[in-house]
Amino acid sequence: MARLFNVEVFNQTIGSGRTYYTGEEFYAVLGSADKLLVQIFVESVSQASTAVSVQFQTNNVQQEWAWADGTETETVTVATLADAPKIGLLQVPHPDDGLGAFGRLKISTTQTGASVRIVVCGRSN
Repeated sequence: MARLFNVEVFNQTIGSGRTYYTGEEFYAVLGSADKLLVQIFVESVSQASTAVSVQFQTNNVQQEWAWADGTETETVTVATLADAPKIGLLQVPHPDDGLGAFGRLKISTTQTGASVRIVVCGRSN
């Protein structure tokens, strides 16, 4: 399986109570691969017991209301401040899901002050 790209799609400090998404400039790139390996880096947290969840979403029309949640979700939990940095891996697609023409990642956290960086490797058959 050939590698198509390796790109950083998210690098931000995030807070709870809000959902974050990868930028629109990555929609077509994330939809262009047959398989994605998403590496989630929780580089630092400001509070213990911080969980960062990342879910893949797909879409064929690139309209905001049409995004569909995939079954792929990865949660990275940092139990104590000393546990950071912590890494998680998310593989897309799940065998039960198909990929649409466009893709994005939905990111959320349970606490404020989580520094999150996401790098995606896309592969094609």
